[in-house]
Amino acid sequence: MGVKCHWSPPLRRKTWGVWIDDKLKFTSHIGHAVAKSNQILELIKRSFVYRYTEIIKRLFTALVRPHVEYANSVWHPRFKKDVEQLEKVQRRATKLLTSLRDMSYQKRLQALDVPSLVYRRHGGDMIEVYKFIHVIYKSDHNLLPLAPSSALRGHIYKLKKRHCYTQLRSNFFRSESSIFGTIFQVMWYQLRR
Repeated sequence: MGVKCHWSPPLRRKTWGVWIDDKLKFTSHIGHAVAKSNQILELIKRSFVYRYTEIIKRLFTALVRPHVEYANSVWHPRFKKDVEQLEKVQRRATKLLTSLRDMSYQKRLQALDVPSLVYRRHGGDMIEVYKFIHVIYKSDHNLLPLAPSSALRGHIYKLKKRHCYTQLRSNFFRSESSIFGTIFQVMWYQLRR
């Protein structure tokens, strides 16, 4: 005589190579990308006995990084666990080189002259903002409105601050209420100076 609950797993779809669930969380996509990248890294590890720095760097940038960065302007990770999971792939790739294995992750990146994946995502987002502001993208919607001329000091490309009323909107890539939005604004304004 109890109430029957019919449980169904969350709906996930793969659209244009990106896994999306019904709550617009991309954790499953990140999981797929990390798994595929780790498979390729393991293949590289088993295939090359002598791991020269330049060869491993080229193999990583050509074979592994595209899986981790594919369409990242769509699924930019908003959870710290997702960012760490993605960054772990590059950490593992830099540890393939025995000469760099004992160094810290940041020193390995400097030695290889490779930016972190977080830095590359921020750079890609700034390129997208530049395209929106300079009307390279044709859009009927004003996604990134500029600040009114009375609020300008320094340059004319300051973005208007918006207040967010929903959690989904607060995670939009340039929102001031998210940690990334604050970092993004600082980087954007420093770029203009």
